[in-house]
Amino acid sequence: LEMFLSSATSRFAAAMRADSHSAWAHGCAAWARYRSGHTGLALWHALRARSLDPYYADGWTLLAYVAHRGGLDALADRFLGFRAVCRRSR
Repeated sequence: LEMFLSSATSRFAAAMRADSHSAWAHGCAAWARYRSGHTGLALWHALRARSLDPYYADGWTLLAYVAHRGGLDALADRFLGFRAVCRRSR
């Protein structure tokens, strides 16, 4: 798993170099960072993805995961609420 996450992280880094304004690339990088235990980097990429595209639902989902991991369950629930609104708005 560690080797897969390392490979995924390097591929998403290449995608972000190709298009630094890709919410999808930042979202995928955030998931890879989160799953490898790098919560701070996951948070940064999730925030970047959300700022690039507020309707990118995975950005909100990952923010909820990071908040939950930090013990901020009420905030996590709020982020999931934003995610639901984003999905209905599309």
